[in-house]
Amino acid sequence: MKQENGKKETVKLTALDEDILTCLLGRELYGLEILDQLNLDRPSELSFGSLYPALNRLDKKGYVVGRWGDEKEPLSGARRKYYKVTELGDKVLTEVRDYRAALTIQGERKEEQRGNNLSSEEKNILKKLSLRQRKEEQRGNNLWSDLQNFRTTLEAEESFADEDDFSNLRDRAPGREVNL
Repeated sequence: MKQENGKKETVKLTALDEDILTCLLGRELYGLEILDQLNLDRPSELSFGSLYPALNRLDKKGYVVGRWGDEKEPLSGARRKYYKVTELGDKVLTEVRDYRAALTIQGERKEEQRGNNLSSEEKNILKKLSLRQRKEEQRGNNLWSDLQNFRTTLEAEESFADEDDFSNLRDRAPGREVNL
C-alpha cells in the first residue's frame, strides 16, 4: 500500500485478522457465524473474547464495516451486528496474500540455489547415493518377484514344502515379509 509521499506503508495483519478477512470475503456475517466458520478446522478453538477485539481493530483500521441487523431477530431476541470486508480490507488482504506468495517463491528459489551451489564432488556423491538406493530397491523388487514366482510354481505343481525350505530365501526388506 502506498502513502502520499510515495513510500510504501507496511501492512500489518495478525494471523487472526487475516483469517477474519478471508472468512468475510464476499459475504456478510454476524459474530457467531464468523466464529463458527473460523472454528471449523482450527486446532484450538477461538472464543468471542478473541473475535470481537479483532473485529473492532479491523473496523477502526477501515478493513471491515459493521451494521446492526433488525431490531430483534426472531429466534434469539438479540440484535446482531453484521460485518463485511471493505474495499480497503480487500486490497490489504490481497497485498498480504501476494507477499506470502512471493515469500514462497523466494524460498523455493533459495532451495534451488542451494542445490546449484553444491560442489561437483558433493553432486557426484548425491548421484552415487541415489543410484545405490535405486539398485537396492531393484534388488529387493527382483527378490520379491522371484519368491512370488517360486511359490506360484510350487502351488501349480501341487508341491508342498515346509518352513525350513524357505528359511534362507526370506526377503529382508521391511514390510515384505513372506508368509509361506
